[in-house]
Amino acid sequence: MSIGDNTSGESLPPRLMPARPAVQGQEDMPIFMDPDFEPNIFIYDNYPGGIGLSPSLFALESRLLEHGLKTLEACPCRDGCPSCVGATNESGKDAKRVARVLLQGLLGLQ
Repeated sequence: MSIGDNTSGESLPPRLMPARPAVQGQEDMPIFMDPDFEPNIFIYDNYPGGIGLSPSLFALESRLLEHGLKTLEACPCRDGCPSCVGATNESGKDAKRVARVLLQGLLGLQ
């Protein structure tokens, strides 16, 4: 789930918006292409030494995942769009289905 600009983060409730700057700049993160690599969500402060945003994001983990799933399920698109899964040219045609499976798994709903 991306909560940066032009993605589902635009629909985050105001009480969660202070967490949004912590994920901006994720395009600078390395891409892991190991077939045995487990999927992960990286939450980090984008400032040397951090400014204390990551702990509050971890405390909101379930709420963020639940909100992501609700956003995904409420979106009227069929396969995924910038509003629910982010840039579709990067995430592929099955992005919405895959995102739903991942979010449900992370929330223990499968």
